[in-house]
Amino acid sequence: MVKRLIQRPSKQKEWEPWLLLSTIPGIGQMRLMKLVLKFGSPERVFEASESELISINGMDRRVVKGVRRGGDKERVKEELERMERLQISLVPFFDEGYPENLKPYENSPPFLYARGGLLPSDQKAVAIVGSRRATFYGKGIAEELGYELARRGITVVSGMARGIDTAAHQGALKAKGRTIAVLGCGVDMVYPPENRELRDRILQAGAVVSEFHLGTQPLAGNFPQRNRVISGLSLGVVCVEASGNSGVFSTVQWAADQGKEVFAVPGDVKKKTSVGTNRLIREGAKLVMGVEDILEELNLDLETLETAVKNIADLSSEGERKVYELLTQSPLHIDKIAHEVALPTSQTLSILLSLELKELIRQLPGKTFVRK
Repeated sequence: MVKRLIQRPSKQKEWEPWLLLSTIPGIGQMRLMKLVLKFGSPERVFEASESELISINGMDRRVVKGVRRGGDKERVKEELERMERLQISLVPFFDEGYPENLKPYENSPPFLYARGGLLPSDQKAVAIVGSRRATFYGKGIAEELGYELARRGITVVSGMARGIDTAAHQGALKAKGRTIAVLGCGVDMVYPPENRELRDRILQAGAVVSEFHLGTQPLAGNFPQRNRVISGLSLGVVCVEASGNSGVFSTVQWAADQGKEVFAVPGDVKKKTSVGTNRLIREGAKLVMGVEDILEELNLDLETLETAVKNIADLSSEGERKVYELLTQSPLHIDKIAHEVALPTSQTLSILLSLELKELIRQLPGKTFVRK
C-alpha cells in the first residue's frame, strides 16, 4: 500500500504562486527557476520591483510585464480545481517531497505534477527505456529486468510508452515493487490510450509524474524534454532495443550530461532494433547480461539486497505479508497498523517483531514502524 499525496487547501495555497508564475507568456522553465532561485520563492518574485526583475541577466521584458500582472489567475484556479477532483499533487522544487535525484541539475523542472506517491526510497531507482516497436525478445528482457530490480527494492522508472517501457513497468508490478512513469503529456491524460489499465496499476504501486500542465497533449516535442526527467530520477539508464535513430538516444544524452551510468542490452546484429544498443556498447555503455551487471556498476549492496529478497520470499503467513505490504518509508503507529490489517494489537506486535528479526522493517520512537 502506498501513501498517496493527497492535496489539502493549505497545500493548494502553496502551489498557486508556482502555477501562476508558470502561466506567464515566454517565461519557460529555465527563467522560472532563475527567478525563484534569485528571489527565494515564487511569492517574492511577484513582490519584486520592475527594476529588480529587469536587472536579471537575460530577462525578457515580456516576462517582466507578465510578472507585474500576476499571471493567469483564472487558468490556475481551473487547474487547481481539476487537481483536487483527480487527486493530483504539485511537488515544487523547494518541497521536501521533490525527488532528491533531480535536485542537482540546473535544468530540473521547477515542479512536478504527481499522481500516486513519491517516496524517499525512490532515490534508489533505475530507468529502463527502449523501442516502441520492440521484439518479443526485447519485451521479455525489459520485463525480466524490471522484475529483478523491483524485487530487490529498486524503483523502476520509464515513460509508459508502448514496447519496452510498458514491459519494464509490467515487470516491476509483477514483482509487487515500485515503479514511476514519466509522461510527455499532462498527468490527467493517458498515452498511449491502451495503457489506461497499466496507468491505474502504477498509481497503486508508485507514481505517474509530469512537468507539463494538465491537459497538455502528447506532442512529439515534449518527449525529449520528458527524457531528462526519466534520466534525472534514476541512478542509471538501461537501454533495451533501439534502432539507429531511436528517441532512446535523447535519454542517453541526458544521462551522459547528468553524469548517470548508461547500460545497454546486446541484441541480434541482424535486427534493426539492435543497431542502437549494440552501438552504445561499442561506444562504452556497460553491457548488461543480467540484473547483477546493473547492481554491481551502481555499487548497490548485492548481499544486502539478496538477503532482503530471500526474507521477503520467506514471509511465513498472510499476516506478515499484509503488514509488510502496508508499511512504507512513512512511519506508521502500531494502532494504525493493527486497524488496517484487521488483527489484534498483540498479534500485530508479534508479526512486527518477526519482520524486524528478518531485517525487513525497523521500529522508530513512539511505537511507529517503517520498511527498512
